[in-house]
Amino acid sequence: MVLRWTLLVCGLASLVLLTSGAGIGPILLTDLDLNTETVTVTNTGTAPVDLTGWWIYDEGYLHRFVFPPFTLPGPGSVRVHTGPGTDTATDLYWGSSSDVWNNEGDEATLFAASGEKISARIGNPVPIRYPGTVKPDTLPPTPIATTSVGGPTAAQAYSHYSAGNAAWSRAWNASEIGEIRQYLLEANWEFTLCMNIASQTDDPSNEANLALMQSVSRAYMDLSWAGLGMYDGSDLYSEGRTRMNVGNFSGAAASFRSAGEMLQYSQVYFGQARIGLEDVSYAGTSFGDGTAYTAAIVPVLNDKAAYVGEFASYARGWQHTALAYQASANGDQATFRSEATQALNFFAGLRSSPTFGVDATSNSNILATMLGSTVPTPGPVAYQQLAPFIPRSAGAWTLDGDAGGMTTKDDEGYDYTWVAGRYNRAGSGDARAGVTIVDNGVATRSPLEQQWQTFADTDTADISMKQVTVRGQPAWRILDKNTNEHSMMIRAGDRFMVRVHIWAGNGADLDMLVDIIDYAVIAALK
Repeated sequence: MVLRWTLLVCGLASLVLLTSGAGIGPILLTDLDLNTETVTVTNTGTAPVDLTGWWIYDEGYLHRFVFPPFTLPGPGSVRVHTGPGTDTATDLYWGSSSDVWNNEGDEATLFAASGEKISARIGNPVPIRYPGTVKPDTLPPTPIATTSVGGPTAAQAYSHYSAGNAAWSRAWNASEIGEIRQYLLEANWEFTLCMNIASQTDDPSNEANLALMQSVSRAYMDLSWAGLGMYDGSDLYSEGRTRMNVGNFSGAAASFRSAGEMLQYSQVYFGQARIGLEDVSYAGTSFGDGTAYTAAIVPVLNDKAAYVGEFASYARGWQHTALAYQASANGDQATFRSEATQALNFFAGLRSSPTFGVDATSNSNILATMLGSTVPTPGPVAYQQLAPFIPRSAGAWTLDGDAGGMTTKDDEGYDYTWVAGRYNRAGSGDARAGVTIVDNGVATRSPLEQQWQTFADTDTADISMKQVTVRGQPAWRILDKNTNEHSMMIRAGDRFMVRVHIWAGNGADLDMLVDIIDYAVIAALK
């Protein structure tokens, strides 16, 4: 996914001209299939066109195909294959011994022999074998029972569990994105049925099996939503790029915004699934020892969550770039500078990313040059990026309304972002809870940061403070013995802090909310 910032430095107005596809005659690139490594050139007119000496470049201008002596009849099409073969009237062969087109997204550009740009075509990313890169024979989609699961209702639950597993395997092995979506929905439905039946089954002899099937089914329901969100977000991103290429900047911004939202929710679902699978107990079940399975799938899900999180930030960078272009087209320089600055902040936050870092660094530097500034230190994320990590429910706790937040300044003038949610507990009118998540950015004087600096191991008649670790993150557990208020402060990475507070509850109530939050994914936000 290489951004065409070389077009941008020529002037904003040039974008429409350079990507409109206008040029010599009726010749267009009508398809770029990244999976089959073919690009299709079509003559939409009625007269033949001599393509001898024309050429096709990939997006990075690293590979070039030069047309041999060839005339394309009108109307008619010719496919250019990456690999070797024998040229015919409908198929030409590049002769490359390796793939040219980037499966994560690429663009083909057609030039006439004179050097004039004729047409461009974006190829949508090739669907990733879901959910990760580990093959099914080394990472089964779900644990499989090694002995019979007895009891009529337990057996019914297991039949849906097995059907969900089968649908998941079909999704894993499919290559057409429509099929993948269909099988993910089928898997989600079967795991939903399994979870519902297992939760209603009273069968003491299969209690451990039923609990495992509930836990795994819930995790794979989350994974199916994560996968669907990842694919939908990718489609929306590609839609935004297409709209950018035809000068529909406001439409492109809407597509990129939706892509960012969809990808972030995908990130949350990947995190929830990972937590759920880590907590599955195999003791006393018919599913054997799940240690190897868990050890294999957790890094895959961590990588997926990090990838879609970075992809979400990348899409948001494009969103603000599109809005900057629209503002420039309208002659609104103030809005152009504001939107370009926001785009720069998103790209700057991805500079160290293995996937997006090269493009993000280039984009950041070019935007900074256009704005006459240096690349800034990344600021805190918007509170809307933190809001999905406020749990909707946890055990008996239910979020009261929606989470709210804002970006504000510490007493030294640096920005930090917070988002908070308030909770009620079923069956108790007095018990209340609150979860606050803060991105300090570079601020060192936010209220939570200042409070953290005061903590020390303490156990008096009034208060207890104890330093602990929560899912690998440093934390402090606090009990106010006078008011019986329990709280936990967790530091997630260098910038983020999470505070969970319980009124009129107990330590178990605190742990319900603490344990459901994915601190590793929060720490990886950009």
